[in-house]
Amino acid sequence: MNKALLFLTLFFSSFSLLKGNISTDTVLLERSIITQKAIKAVDFSRDGLFLVTGGFGKTLDIWNAFNGRIIYSLEGHEDDILAVRCSPDGRIIASGGVDKKVMLWDIITGRRIALLEGHNDDVSDLSFSPDGRFVCSASFDRTAVIWDVITGIRIQTLSGHPDDVTSVAFSKDGKRLVTSCADHKIRIWSVTTGELIRTLEGHDDEVWDVKWSHSARLVASGGTDNMAGLWNPETGELVRKFEGHSSDVWTVSFDQEGLMMATGSADRSIKLWDLATGDLIMNISSEVHTSDVEELVFSPEGDRLVSVSRDGSIRFWEIPSLGRRIRMIVSNRIELWSARQPYEKSREYDKRMQEREGLIQEMKEDIVEKMLDYYVENVSWNTGITLGDYNPDSEYYHLFSPILGDLKMYVSINQAPLMAEYFDQVTFEDLRMEYINGRLRLHSMDGFLSGINKKFKVMP
Repeated sequence: MNKALLFLTLFFSSFSLLKGNISTDTVLLERSIITQKAIKAVDFSRDGLFLVTGGFGKTLDIWNAFNGRIIYSLEGHEDDILAVRCSPDGRIIASGGVDKKVMLWDIITGRRIALLEGHNDDVSDLSFSPDGRFVCSASFDRTAVIWDVITGIRIQTLSGHPDDVTSVAFSKDGKRLVTSCADHKIRIWSVTTGELIRTLEGHDDEVWDVKWSHSARLVASGGTDNMAGLWNPETGELVRKFEGHSSDVWTVSFDQEGLMMATGSADRSIKLWDLATGDLIMNISSEVHTSDVEELVFSPEGDRLVSVSRDGSIRFWEIPSLGRRIRMIVSNRIELWSARQPYEKSREYDKRMQEREGLIQEMKEDIVEKMLDYYVENVSWNTGITLGDYNPDSEYYHLFSPILGDLKMYVSINQAPLMAEYFDQVTFEDLRMEYINGRLRLHSMDGFLSGINKKFKVMP
């Protein structure tokens, strides 16, 4: 695969490094909602308009995600709610908890539309399949169950766990499920057959949360060994460890673009991590939440992060832009590098400080280059691309990518009808990205039509 292009001129000319640690909590906190009950679970509706929370007190609360006002509460559970999830089409809410039941609700009317029963212990987590046809429930009864959303029928039971099943998530293609278990292990399952595909081992204590990346090329986990992990689900390799929490990591969440991960902990802190470098971007201190951070979720637009806690609070956080995240990483690295060593002589320290500006530039280059390479390898940039109108004057098709935005694919007039007929057979490859004005953007890629063995250039 071609190495990602590095376009840094504008970046370097506009970069100004702030002195000290710029990871300031109060800058990013947009809004707080304080309730009177512990909150255990949260999710956004697909359109980002609603926020759903559940916890102690048996009620499911629906909030306006922009003004923070409660819209309505749903009653039906007989005990505390531990899991909530919104369907991909934004029409259904699933909830589960200590009463061992899974309930499905109409998000608009608030009417309960299904009751799914069969678990023998707490329902700990829920996940919808990407097409919304199925919902999977994880339970402390050592099983995960796949249910048909329309009929309520149990489709598959994953019963190969020796201990509590703590979390579950569908892959983006809907063909696999990942579960976490109190036996310290993560398991990958076939949705169709219910067979165990692979076991991931590397945690030293209970694994409490698992998530697929949006590209389905990575799995994130958090556990009571204070560690978050990043895994290759194809090989079972623990790609990276994220260590820094001083207590249990209850929740992990990928951002929409797939470049960043958030972790929440019993130490009451939230940490944002850069996946390309493994660097800590920022630490939101334990002074904001006064109890365990139970769950984190990024907004569908990717510009906000919501955290919920046992302290009864819901916090809305602004996500720093990519350019600002790079500045944060450099600032954190420089702060560590600039610390004087115990036996370092003054003249040696002064000489080392003279290298500071050059080192800052080297750090910038290293971070951006790793981000570009990571983007090519791990972001689902080549999926969901659709064909638009043809421009005969400039001889290109309009394309739209949910990741890369509006694009142009240059096709001659003679081959334009062929492209229109066989576009579903086009594969996209040789992605080259650039970093300009604080953003990653497409430089170019190729659309390959195998039927005629020809590549077509794609540009922004």
